[in-house]
Amino acid sequence: MARSFLSASIGRCGRWRDHRHVLIGLLHQVRTGAQRREVPKRFGPWKTGYERHLLRSADGT
Repeated sequence: MARSFLSASIGRCGRWRDHRHVLIGLLHQVRTGAQRREVPKRFGPWKTGYERHLLRSADGT
């Protein structure tokens, strides 16, 4: 049984942006060395990527 590391929600209200786009945005940032605010808009708001990175880092994902 496969376990999903990218859960749809963790009890927050509202709809989450597509995990794949945000993850690709984080990988783009690491690969290019860009500042968080310089990640292209197509990957979602920079703050979304920042918050998800903190969330996943904190739980060890």
